Amino acid sequence: MRLSDLIIQQVADAAECDPCDLPPLYEAIDPDALDALYRHGSPAVEFDYAGYHISIAAEQMISIDKDD
Repeated sequence: MRLSDLIIQQVADAAECDPCDLPPLYEAIDPDALDALYRHGSPAVEFDYAGYHISIAAEQMISIDKDD
């Protein structure tokens, strides 16, 4: 599964909604660039999406926190 798809699914799970009900991920970050970035390394990335703060640490460890 692509990292961008995994993020969408995890946010949908946290929001208790269908992934199709979320705004497009590209409104927050370029999903193709994000996937490519993690194919070639393990940087730390943070961004906000659909009312959640997403943190991706080394080795693709994803943290999702509700924005206050």
